[in-house]
Amino acid sequence: MSALKHFIRMVPIFIPLLLVAQPVWFGYFESNLDGFGMSNESFATGYHKLRLDLEATPSRRVTIGANVNAQRYFGETTYNLADFVPPTVFINSLGGVLDFPVIFSDSTYLDNLYARVALGKMDITLGKQQLSFGPGYVWNPTDIFNFKQLLDPTYEQTGVTAIRLAWQAKNWLRIDAITQPENTWLKATKYMQVKANAPFGDLTLNAGQYLWSKMEIRPALILPVEPGAPPFAILENTTRRTLVGGSLNGEIAGMGIWIEGAQNRFSADSLNFYELSAGVDYTFTNGLYLMGEGLVNSDGVTTIDSLDLSRFLQYFQGDIHSLYRHYLFLQMAYPLTGLLSGSALGYVNLDDKSWIVSPTLSYSVSDNVVLEGMFSWMGGGNDTEFGIQQWQSRVRMKAYF
Repeated sequence: MSALKHFIRMVPIFIPLLLVAQPVWFGYFESNLDGFGMSNESFATGYHKLRLDLEATPSRRVTIGANVNAQRYFGETTYNLADFVPPTVFINSLGGVLDFPVIFSDSTYLDNLYARVALGKMDITLGKQQLSFGPGYVWNPTDIFNFKQLLDPTYEQTGVTAIRLAWQAKNWLRIDAITQPENTWLKATKYMQVKANAPFGDLTLNAGQYLWSKMEIRPALILPVEPGAPPFAILENTTRRTLVGGSLNGEIAGMGIWIEGAQNRFSADSLNFYELSAGVDYTFTNGLYLMGEGLVNSDGVTTIDSLDLSRFLQYFQGDIHSLYRHYLFLQMAYPLTGLLSGSALGYVNLDDKSWIVSPTLSYSVSDNVVLEGMFSWMGGGNDTEFGIQQWQSRVRMKAYF
């Protein structure tokens, strides 16, 4: 049975408990408008989103939480993937540039729905919940559950349907064990983190095993294709992936440092790869904050001639952390006034030399309302990861209640 079916079966159990336990309600409303500038066109798209959270404690040892997200889109809702992918990638994969529509549809869904039971030094959490691992700001080689947006790395993650056991074995030692049940134990996702607090920082050891899907796009074998059908086929191969890694997160002379890495192994040795990220940050006495982080992903390509459309699709779906092998991320932030703060982030793809620079202004309209404006410049050439897009803008209002 899939993890989704397990989650659906849990809903009738959690809802009655939530209704009788005097839940606390909170959440936010978010309105977002994005503009995109490409080499031959520009367009605008956006959404209105309502997130409604509730939390209840039917007993001293039991906590139940849930949230519902409702999201409605406006403006352009159908994207052509060919506008965001270098033409060479399409030519490498399909022999030419083809329209590849991606549609964003209105949705209302339960993002989290879980019950947490406290048993002394052990907590057990059942249901759709937040799972996040690794100290990295942008890239987390030890995290198999989440994918971060490059221009918004701290945006909330989608809930994961799982069973989680967290054991505080000692004041300095915590063990997390997680599984996503399937119809057999071999197919189930298994993950464990051992975290130790040391005088110089936090150390973790991480291990996981799950079924990993690798897509492959091939031109249609029979031409012409039926009317309305794409002239290609998407094949999906599933293989068991085993991850072993760890991290260090500490501080030296007021400077934060972190390093995180993982080795990924498959039944076919040719698929094996490692990922390593490392970063530093520092806050000056005047409030100026600086951060830098880098990524090495041996699974990534180093030239566009090795990049195919299959890898782009895996990246857009969050199945892989990067397209290329080497990246650098930089960020700075400074409080301009008590209500207005400025920041800027930037990325460099060290393999194809493309880049992003993205300054942001954030204004606190009131204690619970924040208005944010961002403008991003991209460069490097039309046949590069970031340079295919010229600019992107964003205006976002978020009101908490």
